[in-house]
Amino acid sequence: MAFDTELEHEEQLNAMRERTLESEREARSDHLRRRERERVSDLWRARLVIAAIVCAFFLAAMFYAHNYRYTTYSVDSEMVLASVATARTFPFREGTVVVGTDSVSYVKNNSVVWDNAVKVQDPVYRSEGEYFCLFPRGGYTAYICNESGIFSTIKVSRPIRTADISQAGVVALATESEDSSYITYYDRFGTHVDVGVKTTLDVSGYPVHLSISPDGQKLLVLYYSVANGIGESRAVFYDFQNGSADRSYVIQAFEDFYESDTFLVRCEFTDNRHASVIGDNAFLFLTDNGKEVTRNTVPIADEVHSALFMGQELLVVTEKDGKAFLTTYDNTGRMLHSFECPKDYDLVASNGRYVAFLTGADLRFYNASGKLRYEGTLVSAPRSMSFMGTKSLFLNTGDVLEKITLK
Repeated sequence: MAFDTELEHEEQLNAMRERTLESEREARSDHLRRRERERVSDLWRARLVIAAIVCAFFLAAMFYAHNYRYTTYSVDSEMVLASVATARTFPFREGTVVVGTDSVSYVKNNSVVWDNAVKVQDPVYRSEGEYFCLFPRGGYTAYICNESGIFSTIKVSRPIRTADISQAGVVALATESEDSSYITYYDRFGTHVDVGVKTTLDVSGYPVHLSISPDGQKLLVLYYSVANGIGESRAVFYDFQNGSADRSYVIQAFEDFYESDTFLVRCEFTDNRHASVIGDNAFLFLTDNGKEVTRNTVPIADEVHSALFMGQELLVVTEKDGKAFLTTYDNTGRMLHSFECPKDYDLVASNGRYVAFLTGADLRFYNASGKLRYEGTLVSAPRSMSFMGTKSLFLNTGDVLEKITLK
């Protein structure tokens, strides 16, 4: 009996020791889990603090960039051409096209990339992608060019009224005779393509302006006709792939501008589905949804000073009550920004991100939302101005061609 009692007592002691060890293990495990939770929590808190610091730094940088005012500018380059006094400049990709009285040049990175001795008086310039088209208004020759030089030449027998070019270098030329107008297509090599439109002037009117879609498939033409002393505009939308079988290619025509007395003057495809039209008292925003072309008309009661197509957007300067405003629309007609801008300016240019106004030698430089980024006076009043890069301008002073960069 004594032996059994000692054995039971030993078992009880062992059980107590096991329970104590189990409690210690559970306590140690709870402690480890609690330490792990605290470590993870500390790690996430550190990550959140770092993210908050980065976000605050980013917002501060954005605020600084948005409100930063340039205080001066540097003259990066100066070039003298024989016909600089009468030269016209046009932005192309990262450079500038310079059209003189007897030459066409392409300037990029402060140097002349190429220069060709051709005469283009009263030049008209259209560009898309890697190509641009240049022709004299009312002339008989059009040039297809790229960054390497004049790629091809198109010669026609009727005077050129207007033209446009696609991303692939396909050119649509509008020419006219005494009683008809012709819109003919040429590929980038200057070869005539068997696609086109012929209309009579007494029925369709004169082609005022046209735009070809980037893929070259669609065409928008603005016509103006006069009947019984009354003028009227028409906007005709063509599709050379999905158009009518009778080779008129007309998808839709908008002809209801008589009552509003709207004169349509310019048009531009902003992509393969959207086109914008500038009128003297209204803007049209056209959308090809595959079945029909819908129209959003934005009436303009104010006087229109300037209108610039920049990528997907239309920038318009209007005047109301003695003040001028620059308004930006997207390609559906939705207003994006509007701000007061200089009224009596001589030149205006934009690269989509910034807008520059020149009044004599006084330069004002705004971002897209209307924040004034620079205000100052240049050495002389330029004759032409175009963007070359983000905050650089290419100027023709009448004596030299110079590139300036705001700082």
